[in-house]
Amino acid sequence: MTKQRGRWLAACVGVVAVVLVAALLWSSREHPPETTTPDGSREPPAPEPLPDGTIRGVCGFAYSGGPPPPPGGPQWGGDSPRDGIPVEVRELDGGKPVAAAVSQPDGRFEVRVRPGAYRVVAVYWTTDAFGRMTTEEVVRLEPGKSVEVRLFQSVLVP
Repeated sequence: MTKQRGRWLAACVGVVAVVLVAALLWSSREHPPETTTPDGSREPPAPEPLPDGTIRGVCGFAYSGGPPPPPGGPQWGGDSPRDGIPVEVRELDGGKPVAAAVSQPDGRFEVRVRPGAYRVVAVYWTTDAFGRMTTEEVVRLEPGKSVEVRLFQSVLVP
């Protein structure tokens, strides 16, 4: 009978060892967090978010017209990137702001936003009668992609 008890004990120890190893392996796996509703029922985990995309661009003034520029002075008839231009990214539906940036010394800016359709708006302030002027472009951003925009305010030089 002692041989039979020994085999039975060895079998039980083996089963317990297998169960413990399986439990350790299962607990080391990553599990999505479980959430519960106020009534105590379980909700499925939220879907993985889509990767952000990037909106890149350049801001400035586009000059045209006027008398010939003085030698060595600023040149008309071309784009002039500017720093310090506020840029807003707004939802296409409703216009709610979702991101903002300010153009760098080379006129460039960059913002990361969720995929979707947006209106990108550059706001220019002048000291003359025009005051606040805007230039905008509508973009559609795909997951993990980037789009380029050019936001130049036209200036007619008298």
